[in-house]
Amino acid sequence: MKKNTGTNSLFGIHFVETQYGFEWGGVEVARLTSNKKTGWVALEIKTDKIYLQIYVTKTGKVSITNPEGKEWEELKWNLNQITQSAK
Repeated sequence: MKKNTGTNSLFGIHFVETQYGFEWGGVEVARLTSNKKTGWVALEIKTDKIYLQIYVTKTGKVSITNPEGKEWEELKWNLNQITQSAK
């Protein structure tokens, strides 16, 4: 269900709020689920070419999976590199 259709006036980029997230340019971002007991949350990122599910634990650990449920090791490595360089 689309809520607020419009174009970002600053950049002229398509932006629409959806029931569980938003569309912005060529990407749709939405929350999927969460677990109150363990504290993790899940969201999805969809484009015309890719679909990712992202899980984040309450401690901040990130897991990125493809539609088959396989972790993206290369992306995981890149996130670790970014995290280490930020310290």
